[in-house]
Amino acid sequence: MTSGLAFLRVGALRAAAVLAAAVLMAGSARAGEPPKLLVLDTAFVDMMVSGTGESFTTPEDTLLVKQVSDVLRQKMAGTGKYRMVAAPADAGDPPDLSCPDCVLDLARAEGADLLLTSAVSRVNDSIVFLKFELDEVAGAKPIKTGNVQVNGFAGKQLRAAAENAAEEIIRAKTGGAGAGPAK
Repeated sequence: MTSGLAFLRVGALRAAAVLAAAVLMAGSARAGEPPKLLVLDTAFVDMMVSGTGESFTTPEDTLLVKQVSDVLRQKMAGTGKYRMVAAPADAGDPPDLSCPDCVLDLARAEGADLLLTSAVSRVNDSIVFLKFELDEVAGAKPIKTGNVQVNGFAGKQLRAAAENAAEEIIRAKTGGAGAGPAK
C-alpha cells in the first residue's frame, strides 16, 4: 500500500512540475517569437546646482534626456529581435528607478520579458554619464549593465551615447554586431 501512495505522490509531483513549466512558458516568449522588451523613459539625475542649492535643470534639458530613451527604443526595435512594449502612461515621467522591484513589477504588469532602464547623470556640462541596464524580468536578473561617458550635454552627444549603449546591449544579447547607425 505504501508503494501505491508513493506512486501517487510521484505522479502528483510530476503533474505539478509540468503545470509549473507550462505556466512559466506561457508567460515568457513563445518559441520562435522574439521576447517582449519594455524600454522605460530615461531618468535624469542633475547634480548641477547654484550656490543657493537651486537646480539648473530646464525643460529643454529634460527634453534632451528624453531623446536617449527614444534612441534606445529605435535601435532595439530596429534589430527585429524584440517585440516592443509601450510604457504605460502611469509609469512616471520618468519612472522612479530607485525602486528596482517597482520597475520590475511594472514590466511584469505590461507582459514584458525584458526591461531596459537608463539614467543620465550630469555633474556639470562637461561631466555627464549614461547608465543603462537590461534585465530579464521573470528572474529579475541583469543581462547587461554599463556606463557611457558623454562628452558634453548636447543633443548630438546624448544621441551618440544612446547609440553606443544600444550597440553594447545588442552585442551582449546577440553576441554579434548591432543594428547599425540610427536614422
